[in-house]
Amino acid sequence: LISIGRLDYNSEGLLLLTNNGNFARKLELPQNKFQRTYKVRIFGTINNKIKDQLKNGIKVNSIKYKPIELELEDEKGKNRWLTMRLYEGKNREIRKIMDHFGCTVNRLIRISYGPFNLKDLKPGQLTELKYKNFNKLLKS
Repeated sequence: LISIGRLDYNSEGLLLLTNNGNFARKLELPQNKFQRTYKVRIFGTINNKIKDQLKNGIKVNSIKYKPIELELEDEKGKNRWLTMRLYEGKNREIRKIMDHFGCTVNRLIRISYGPFNLKDLKPGQLTELKYKNFNKLLKS
C-alpha cells in the first residue's frame, strides 16, 4: 500500500492508502489543486494581519509556500484552534509556518484531503472506497 500525502509522527487524522500509484500521484501533485484541510491548535497569537499574509503566500527560511486559507476558531487563553486549508504538502509546512509567527502547534488533525473527509471516523477505523470512485476521480 502507498500512503497519499503524509502525516508526521505528532499529527493525526485522515490518512489515505492505495495500491494505485497513478492515483496517489494525482492527489499529491500541487498543480492538481487538491485541498488539504486541517484543524490546528496552537499556543500563541494569530491575528488578521497574519491571516492576510498567508492568503497571499509566504516565504519562510527561503522556502516559498503557496497561499493558505486560515480561519480563526475558538480561543482559550493562549491556545487557539484554527482551520487551515492548503494545496501543498511540504514537509512540516503548518508547523514551520506557525513557528515563523511565534506559535507552537500542539495538535494537528487532517480532516480532509481533496474529496475525502474524515467525517465521523474514529481513530483506527477504516472505510473502503469502491474502485469505480477512483476511476471517476482520475478522469476529473
